[in-house]
Amino acid sequence: MKSAKLLTALAAVVGVSALFAGCFSKPITIEILHVNDLHSNFDYGRTPDKGGYAAVKTALETMKNAAVARGHQVLTLNGGDSFEGHPYYFLNKGAESMKMVSLLPFDATVVGNHDFLMGPADFDRLIGQSPAGFTWLASNISFDRSKYPNLARVLKRYVTFNKGGLRIAVIGLTTDSPFYRWALGDVVIRNPLIAAQELVAELRLQNDVIIALSHLGTSDDISLVEHTIGIDLVVGSHDHTPLYQPLIKKNPIGKHIPILQSEPFGEGVGHLTITVKKDRSYSIDGYEIAKVDGNVTGRRDANLVALAKAAAGKLDAQF
Repeated sequence: MKSAKLLTALAAVVGVSALFAGCFSKPITIEILHVNDLHSNFDYGRTPDKGGYAAVKTALETMKNAAVARGHQVLTLNGGDSFEGHPYYFLNKGAESMKMVSLLPFDATVVGNHDFLMGPADFDRLIGQSPAGFTWLASNISFDRSKYPNLARVLKRYVTFNKGGLRIAVIGLTTDSPFYRWALGDVVIRNPLIAAQELVAELRLQNDVIIALSHLGTSDDISLVEHTIGIDLVVGSHDHTPLYQPLIKKNPIGKHIPILQSEPFGEGVGHLTITVKKDRSYSIDGYEIAKVDGNVTGRRDANLVALAKAAAGKLDAQF
């Protein structure tokens, strides 16, 4: 009943929000670049010719620079599971993983289930090492702010951007599957659909576009679209299921919402181009998952190549 009432209220908010369009007088084109499920694979993905943080960084920067040269706005997003998944994570209790991911040019990163599997105290410690300016999203994670001061300081419910007058809000949703949430103990992962509905109601009037950066998996992303109103785009992750074309689903008021997911382990960069009109409607101008093949072509960031090599040396010495 509460959810039904909230949906009704959101439908009204969405209708009114068109009257409060952003501060742009002509259509704005924005390119959204996204990766997911890196799992501390510093060197490469599932095979040596794909992925690698150094190649991911160069790919993101190259694509971003090309978008800017076209006169477009750019947003770069990370779908989570940045930490556990490779032995590199165990170097310095995750410190190497934090350092490496924070050197990638992301505007926002959502917390994934593999980012907290060592428990809430360890998660709080590791998040405390996040450098200033690196944005972590956790819209549906609740905790005692005095007990976990680093989570309180670093984690955000949402982040907003002004892209040429286009106001964009990004929320971050983490899976509440019991297979994973047990690891967080007294840190609570709320139902992501309910958390999203509440937050969208708060954000809708002040923003032209709302993006759900989701670490839920494709089936739950579909459920998110089908049971919430006010989200314009879902950028997904978690189940390692790349979507080579946007998966389009209808929300409860019949609006078509794209769901995206790129290749895992840094093997691809999802690249969506949309043009947003004054009335907040938008068109999809193109989508691809660009291969990350810098280990073959040599297009890799030199600093991250050196850091990955140093991490490999530490791993050999430690294990």
